[in-house]
Amino acid sequence: MFIEERFHKLFPQLGGGFVRIIDNYEEYAQALLDNFSETDKTPQLAISVDMLDTGIDIPDVVNLVFFKAVRSSAKFWQMLGRGTRLRPDLFGPGKHKEHFMVFDFCENFEFFKARPEGLSGSAPAPLSQQIFMAHLTLAEVLRQPGYHPDEAHQ
Repeated sequence: MFIEERFHKLFPQLGGGFVRIIDNYEEYAQALLDNFSETDKTPQLAISVDMLDTGIDIPDVVNLVFFKAVRSSAKFWQMLGRGTRLRPDLFGPGKHKEHFMVFDFCENFEFFKARPEGLSGSAPAPLSQQIFMAHLTLAEVLRQPGYHPDEAHQ
């Protein structure tokens, strides 16, 4: 992924484990998330699509970077919620987390300022789901009583 490659070029001294892509294609995604949630483990920087927006509680997160346009109000607020977790002593004894930063490269804030409700409707299904559904439909056709493959090709 471009972001990870650029990070490694700019900060080679941090090593390969400092930043990781965490997505649903990663075999050990849950282990990476578990490590990311621990202060003394790597990765310290997670690049993710649709893995860190819901059900994740990592109070140490102080920077969110949005490289994706989001049009769902619920998802946008869930993503912002990753930074709102309280964390005492994050920056040393008595130095608690009091704020977090959002770097929004896709103008999501501008979009939701103009359209607080977001866009209605659902996003298209992921390609893998579309392919699976096409296979399922084909299997259903092939199982129909009276379907004869030899007749279908005449």
